Parts: sequence; structure tokens; C-alpha cells
Amino acid sequence: MVGCWFLIMSKAQRVFDTAIEGGSTISGLALSMAIRKALLECSDEQGRLNVSELYDLTCKLETIKL
Repeated sequence: MVGCWFLIMSKAQRVFDTAIEGGSTISGLALSMAIRKALLECSDEQGRLNVSELYDLTCKLETIKL
């Protein structure tokens, strides 16, 4: 289970980092980049979105400190 937590936290960090690439303040560009990255992080090789993984990802994003 620890591996699963680490995997989701890594995804959360990548989404967060992508948002920062869009700007140091929250902007439309930063949000759109982060949303797209989150969808990619939570989709399988065939492009199917895993909604429960996306929810878990949003929970982990809340814990990342600026």
C-alpha cells in the first residue's frame, strides 16, 4: 500500500509542478495545464480515465506546500 501512496504522491507532484510552469500565480493557463496533466496522469495506455485515481490525486494535491 505504501507503493500506491508514493505513486499517487508522485503524480500529484508532477501535476503541481506543471501548474507552476504555467505561472507562479494561479492563472487560467496554469489551471488548464494542471488539469490536462492530471487527466494524463490518471489515464491508462488506451486513454481511459480512472476517476477514483483522479480523486485520490486531488486529495494529494491538497497536501503539497508552496
